[in-house]
Amino acid sequence: LNESINMLEEKLRDIEEVKISETTKELEKEIEDLKKMRRKIEKEIDNIITKIAPNLTEIVGPVIAARLLEKAGSLERLAFLPASKIQILGAEKSLYKALARMKKGKPAKTPKHGIIFIHPFIRTLPKKKRGKMARFMAAKLAIAAKLDYFKGELDESLAEAVRKKYEELRRSKK
Repeated sequence: LNESINMLEEKLRDIEEVKISETTKELEKEIEDLKKMRRKIEKEIDNIITKIAPNLTEIVGPVIAARLLEKAGSLERLAFLPASKIQILGAEKSLYKALARMKKGKPAKTPKHGIIFIHPFIRTLPKKKRGKMARFMAAKLAIAAKLDYFKGELDESLAEAVRKKYEELRRSKK
């Protein structure tokens, strides 16, 4: 939906440069309708993911939690993944490229994070601290996924630990 909206907005700008017409007005209305649908879908996802995976949602928010579940395939699969795999979920392509380069004896950097990179606690840290935060968050997400799968009850201490670690890394000089 996001890709469609972006593409249509780009086409709308192209059309407006040439001519403003009734068709342009109709396209604007359709784009606005798509944006309303996106917001509606996002709210629905928020409600569902909060019920299914309250601990994951508490740590990384509904969007990232939903993406992690989608990438893993199910909450059960996510619950049985090791933290190292959760950390790079979504970065498989770069991981395999790096491994292929290493196999050929060439230098390569393995990815430090996948989907979880879009979380502000990782994205806003300096590059040298992102890997440490990604590892810590992935470890807490592994615990959260297990809690959600086996218990289904919220444990706020996990999210609090992630916030404390972020603050600690943000303030440290190294």
